[in-house]
Amino acid sequence: MGEGTRLDDLARDLASGTISRRTALRRLAAGALGIGLAAAPSALADELERGNCPKSRRCGKKCCAKGAKCKNGKCKCKSGLTKCDKKCVDLFTSADHCGACGEACEAGETCLEGECSECTTAEECPAPGEECFVAACNAGNCESEPAAPNTPCGSNGLCDGSGSCIENFCGNGVIDTGEQCDGLDLNGATCVSQGFTGGTLACDGNCQFDTSACTACGNGIVEPGETCDDGNQVNGDGCSSTCQQEPGFQCTGSPSVCSTTCGDGIVAGAEVCDGANLNGQTCESQGFTAGTLACSIDCQSFDTTGCTN
Repeated sequence: MGEGTRLDDLARDLASGTISRRTALRRLAAGALGIGLAAAPSALADELERGNCPKSRRCGKKCCAKGAKCKNGKCKCKSGLTKCDKKCVDLFTSADHCGACGEACEAGETCLEGECSECTTAEECPAPGEECFVAACNAGNCESEPAAPNTPCGSNGLCDGSGSCIENFCGNGVIDTGEQCDGLDLNGATCVSQGFTGGTLACDGNCQFDTSACTACGNGIVEPGETCDDGNQVNGDGCSSTCQQEPGFQCTGSPSVCSTTCGDGIVAGAEVCDGANLNGQTCESQGFTAGTLACSIDCQSFDTTGCTN
């Protein structure tokens, strides 16, 4: 038998599975030495095979499979791996052996924690094909679920959160699904109900609240409708809790600085009196028996020079 025919027969037997790779190597070694196939020394075949085996997987005259290690002269699968078809596999992630040896997942599926799954994230799932639904991955299965409320749909509509597209009829004076307001109909809402302290609430062209004219008293910014804003909502300091300048004070700036005006006849702030306004006090209330009480020029104290004992 010629050498070419011998090699062809050997290749055919190896491809068909009639012989193992180890036997093929032994026959090749025997042919190279010019001796009978049956007499090919196994040590030589082992050495030939070990030449293609990484050192980390060598176990005596054996070459351990990937994922295996040599222990006491025997190939053992590493911790967490299981031997299936002479291979060490992870039953939690192997699509060919998912959960158990031989349990293969179908095409397009992945092995997720030992179970065949279609997906791990929604991005791996196909789009549902309905505009008010989105792809979802639940427990490894591709599904669809309603899009979030107010997601644009159609030519001029919004998704209602249940999978339906509601055409937006903004401007018809009726508050439809997805609208906060419509024209002058604010659905009873005000700037205060929207978290502001005052101002005028409006409705914009998309039937959503327009809070640009709402004010937030106490933020230190004098806004439309406010005469002052000193950064708080306290009465008696010149700027009231509704950001209006209080009588007897003059407020300037933003944030506002408020001070009293002595001589305006209004007792305010730290003033005890102001001009002829003695705030109800008399010489008698100041400990004298008679006389005429007056107010000092700085409005900070009483002038008792006209009082007598």
